[in-house]
Amino acid sequence: MIRVTIEVWPKGSASLRKLRGFMDIINDGTGNKSRSSYRVNAYTAYRNQGRLIRQFEIKNHPRQAQSIWLLLKKVFEAW
Repeated sequence: MIRVTIEVWPKGSASLRKLRGFMDIINDGTGNKSRSSYRVNAYTAYRNQGRLIRQFEIKNHPRQAQSIWLLLKKVFEAW
């Protein structure tokens, strides 16, 4: 699983950071060594927990031929 976290750091201070949301990118197990499909769950921060706001899938991603940044690009394009 890959977790992408969105935080606000007032005045650049980690001690003041506030969680705004997070996203879990989960390999759904249907692919093979070179290609995978992923389930994406996006959450907004709510009372120190996540509230699910969106679910979708990324299918047939060439996981070994492309970097994690290209997977994230696909995730945000699919949003």
